[in-house]
Amino acid sequence: MPLPDDVQLCPYCGKEIKAVAVKCRYCGEFLDDDVEDEALQRQSKDDAEKAVKWLIPIGRSGWAVASGYLGLLSCFPFVGLLFGIAAVVTGILAFRHARKNPKIGGRGRAVFGIVLGIVGILFWGLGTVALIQNYLTSKK
Repeated sequence: MPLPDDVQLCPYCGKEIKAVAVKCRYCGEFLDDDVEDEALQRQSKDDAEKAVKWLIPIGRSGWAVASGYLGLLSCFPFVGLLFGIAAVVTGILAFRHARKNPKIGGRGRAVFGIVLGIVGILFWGLGTVALIQNYLTSKK
């Protein structure tokens, strides 16, 4: 039985597809090598751009980036209290900057920095107070 003019058989899976199809809807194979190469190049370019955007803070507030890293540094002993305070301050500055420039991202990183900064302040602040209190009571 002959196929209608608007239908062709897929050379890979043998199913009926539209004659103008570029890609088989059943097996996913491209019917034209040029289109397949173009799609693969576009996909690899998009993947590369996503990787670069993830690594390099393009389009993000510098305050947010600083807040995130300072929040991480607030987990270190001895300097954690200072870095925690700096993380909270830079996180607040990042939110102010984002409010003025809505196109700039980095709010998630600012939140991360503020939360870790607060945790660092509480942990190392309480540890410092306990250490000072222990020192003062042992002197008596």
